[in-house]
Amino acid sequence: EFFSLISQARLDELNPSLFSDLTDARSTPAIIDFDLTKPELFHPSTLSNLDPDAEVSVRVYKHDRALLPRHQWTGYCDYLQMTIENYVTKVADGSADAEKLYLALFEVGELRLSLPFKPFLDRISDATGLRKREHNDVNLWISPPQHCEALHYDGDDGTLLQFHGRKTITLVPPNRSRDLYPFPIFGSGMPSNFSKVDIDQVDEKIFPRANRALESSMKVTLDAGQCAFIPAGWWHQVEASENPEGVVSVNRFWFTRHARYLTKRPRAALIALTASAFTLFRH
Repeated sequence: EFFSLISQARLDELNPSLFSDLTDARSTPAIIDFDLTKPELFHPSTLSNLDPDAEVSVRVYKHDRALLPRHQWTGYCDYLQMTIENYVTKVADGSADAEKLYLALFEVGELRLSLPFKPFLDRISDATGLRKREHNDVNLWISPPQHCEALHYDGDDGTLLQFHGRKTITLVPPNRSRDLYPFPIFGSGMPSNFSKVDIDQVDEKIFPRANRALESSMKVTLDAGQCAFIPAGWWHQVEASENPEGVVSVNRFWFTRHARYLTKRPRAALIALTASAFTLFRH
């Protein structure tokens, strides 16, 4: 069964029991509205001024993703080190887009850059009962305008909080995984949690089942002051708005008990459980 509308609630009205009901026990996405009283603090240049010399690790995408069909991608990205001030300047002057750069999923928990964001994440945790993992404490995303992060799923439940600009998220439930043609676990050079399908221009000859999967999709636009809860295994494509100075979000992945979700999202749960077992074996 699929719910075509995303549940929505205000953060200051939530508690863990209501959050469980809202998300069908963390099985379906939800939107949470929170109060952003000083939005000017989250402009990219204001953030970079907090610690302009902070070194960040920036993605450098391997392909011209606008020209090369997605199923022909043979690698995802490399990384480049630069200061946050340098990166934000590159976003504003257009060179980040030209050079295929993206500050994405960068852990800033130990940096001054995290200070404006941590209170919001703490409130999310208190209101939902979600428990912080040891890693991925405060992940910063500063996107060039109109950047599109291809369709993929994450291995843990996550929250994406929007602070500057907007992001449009297309969501597809885990039970459609087979119809979205994931890259194989081994041998392709691409992460196996990414789809080979370009959902904006589906090639039905190569991917005949893809449109059937997209019949179950839903789309939501996050404005500044909104948070998306995205359960593990839910496919999502994320597109940034046109803000020339950049689009700012943070996310956090939360402690997730995968065994209970084997029937609802088997691919994500099995891969996560296997990775966890392998880590324990190595230690």
